[in-house]
Amino acid sequence: MCPVLRVVFCTILVLLVTNGFVTGTLSSPVGCVGCERAATSSGPVAAAWRAQDYPSPLMEWQRCGRNRSSYLCDPDGILPQEDAAILDSLLFNLTVQTGCPCGNRTHCSRWSADHVTFANGTDNSCTANATTTSCDSCRVCSDDGGTVLNCSSCVCSGSCNAVTSRCHNNSKVCREVADRGAGYVMTVVLMRRMTLITSSYSETVDLAANRYADHFRDRWRLGRCGEAVVVVISMEERQIYTSTEKTAARRLSDLDLVYLYRDYVTEDFWTGNITRRLPVLIQQFMVKINTPEPPRRLFEVWLESWGNWFLFAMVCLSIASCILYKHRLKLYKNFPACCQKRWLKVKNKGRKKNPVTERFEEEVLTYEDTISGMRLEELQIRKNRRGFDW
Repeated sequence: MCPVLRVVFCTILVLLVTNGFVTGTLSSPVGCVGCERAATSSGPVAAAWRAQDYPSPLMEWQRCGRNRSSYLCDPDGILPQEDAAILDSLLFNLTVQTGCPCGNRTHCSRWSADHVTFANGTDNSCTANATTTSCDSCRVCSDDGGTVLNCSSCVCSGSCNAVTSRCHNNSKVCREVADRGAGYVMTVVLMRRMTLITSSYSETVDLAANRYADHFRDRWRLGRCGEAVVVVISMEERQIYTSTEKTAARRLSDLDLVYLYRDYVTEDFWTGNITRRLPVLIQQFMVKINTPEPPRRLFEVWLESWGNWFLFAMVCLSIASCILYKHRLKLYKNFPACCQKRWLKVKNKGRKKNPVTERFEEEVLTYEDTISGMRLEELQIRKNRRGFDW
């Protein structure tokens, strides 16, 4: 081989090998759906979570890395235990330090683990595994004013938004219930990676974060009158999305979220400083939620209903139709009689004539002339009437 070609060939080979070692692109590991990323010194690539597989912090807190029912779920261990405990305490304080947003304050009453006893003897073991859709049958009021959890008769699901008592294998002790306050509820969801939809269309990471947050909010049903907030954070995609229910959105608007993300979700949030930045962000959420809602005008409250919007649109359409009809009637009455014949010819111009009706055309025009003359005389008489105003 020519020396020049040998040098060029070796140079290209060295560049290719060097680029391969620098990028280090690996195939997807087992359990990672549709993803590739560069290998780093921190370890293997984390598996992507599907929304339906992600654990609930209220029902499956062990999988979330917590030792009790919680408002924080971190199954990938992104936060150290000490920082996770601090964040969990902040989320609990949010429910305690915010007022009840519900019109009916009884909807804000929640169960407290400090006042829960059991109705199945000293061993506190479940003896049945029946299921009910109502938590009322799970509640028994004791004589001393405390709350008794009857775990032998039913299982309260997370949708009950109160007690999360469950029997497993007819032997597991009824689970501990997280303390609940009476105010707003916020849940923080942490994960390394999300699973993007690639079957029908290429889903972007921001749409995926939106889908995950709405899915968790609808599935867990944390609020009773629209006071729940779900924050989803995906570290690999660098995405944070906050899904708010109707009542919570009045205190924490989309514009407020944009400003908070701009000020507190900075570059170091994703590069290792999340343990300091995330609690500060949650505290700012609490400040916004605790800010009194400005008084709303009656008209704004009235327009919240779709039925009122429909009624308003129908009224506007009726008014516009009346105005248009009056305008056309005025033009028709002021239309000169001499021009009606010409207008009739223009109207019929280009139409295919029918031999049967063609012989009656002159009679029709003559009839129109007679009617036009009579109409003109009638209008003149009406104009001459006293008090008639055109």
